[in-house]
Amino acid sequence: MYQAKNRKQWQLALQRAEKLVHMQNKCARLEETTKAKERIESELRIAREIQKRMLPPAREVGGDLYAYALLDNLLYFCVGDAEPSDDLTKMCIKMK
Repeated sequence: MYQAKNRKQWQLALQRAEKLVHMQNKCARLEETTKAKERIESELRIAREIQKRMLPPAREVGGDLYAYALLDNLLYFCVGDAEPSDDLTKMCIKMK
């Protein structure tokens, strides 16, 4: 009788330990995900700030790209899209 009771206590303790390990693993994954999200958000903030300084009217950071050059007092401006698409509207940078 004593052994059966002792075995049940050990089984309960083992189940609790397994649940604790499971929760610790979940917390670790959540912490990793949160850090990754914060890193991405920080990179987007930096990209947004760079884009604002280079092209102030742009409303958002996206897959669009542009280049410009000043040659012989003429400004050459090229707009493109890094994402393959047949949608012609994606070839323009959204402006205010």
